[in-house]
Amino acid sequence: MISILYSHQLRALPFAAGNFVPGAANYSYNIVADRLRTALRYAGLSVHDVDFPGVYTTELAINNLKQRIAPQDRFCHMAVKPLDHIELMRGVPNVIYYAWEFDRLTAQRTNNDPRTNQLLLLRQFDKIMVPCTFQHDVFQTSGLTQTVVVPIPVPIGNDSDALTSALKLNAFDFRNRENILLDMHSLNQLYKGRIFLSVFNPLDPRKNFRNILMAAASIDTHAVFIFKFTLDPNKTSTAWIIKRFGIDGVRVGKALIYFIPSYISEHDMHRLMQTANFALSASTAEGQNLPLLEGMAHGQIPVAPRHTAMLDYIDSDTSCVIASRPVKAPARTSYLGEADLRMHISNSEDISSAINNALSLSDTAVGFRSKACQSLVSRRYSTEAVAYSIRSLFGSM
Repeated sequence: MISILYSHQLRALPFAAGNFVPGAANYSYNIVADRLRTALRYAGLSVHDVDFPGVYTTELAINNLKQRIAPQDRFCHMAVKPLDHIELMRGVPNVIYYAWEFDRLTAQRTNNDPRTNQLLLLRQFDKIMVPCTFQHDVFQTSGLTQTVVVPIPVPIGNDSDALTSALKLNAFDFRNRENILLDMHSLNQLYKGRIFLSVFNPLDPRKNFRNILMAAASIDTHAVFIFKFTLDPNKTSTAWIIKRFGIDGVRVGKALIYFIPSYISEHDMHRLMQTANFALSASTAEGQNLPLLEGMAHGQIPVAPRHTAMLDYIDSDTSCVIASRPVKAPARTSYLGEADLRMHISNSEDISSAINNALSLSDTAVGFRSKACQSLVSRRYSTEAVAYSIRSLFGSM
């Protein structure tokens, strides 16, 4: 038996009601850690949380830890956290799960901080697990030959849990600039087949929020755009977001646009996913893009660019591809500050063109692509599929 000493706790993360605050720095690592833990156990591995692996600095300390857990097992330390939080564990193999969405790694300090020298830190690990082929290729090119692709598991939707009863969500009607109670059941009846859903943090510059909004506002046909924000509504109001992005004067065409800024339960999020027909994303760089894949698992057709992580699953058979162009990323796009990184930009015209392509699909084409999306996610990103990759990786160590 292999025992995984699992390190995922982050220093000084904000909490709210016992949960990580949505939209906070490194918030997504909590989700990733939970899903990977499930896949590790599905693979038949024993998983034991270790809060501070760096405190086991002697052979005696690590042996005492092994004795308390399972002295007959083989042990491996696995870290699921950003590089500036990592700690190595002595006396066992060290594995890191690390998501990175840009085209190069740094080999020098930024602002004299050694934690920003990615190559220096990553070379210390016996194995590096990454979520996508793009990242694998970047790491291999940088000499990190111990890198392997292990995607983050994606929950598979259950069609039997259909939207048959009332789902009403607090929302902001962008057209009329007012707060409303959005009746998803009625919306589904009126606009079935023409509902787009985007799930992201609008304050993350990589999510390209303003261009997505401008594209949705320009659509001159009946459709619905729902933007589910992942941020802390207690600190960031809808009015502040509108002012921050300078969109108060934007006029809306025939489409309806709604913001959902507040937290909703996992069950209601599942039902919201089932309501939508298209998953809309115009990110400039992604490590995997879990919301997009979750939408595909529910049968949503992605309207998204094809670059970085999306190269693994966005194509003309499943998606309506948004055109994009590589550009230099602005300073401080990532925590590395002034690093010379590249991202891929889609403007509002690129996005609106892909949206109109989606709206022009026949019912037959929509049905075909929807099933193709569900099949792709089930084959590559289900817990079972990820567990198979994990079993192969740790079996070879």
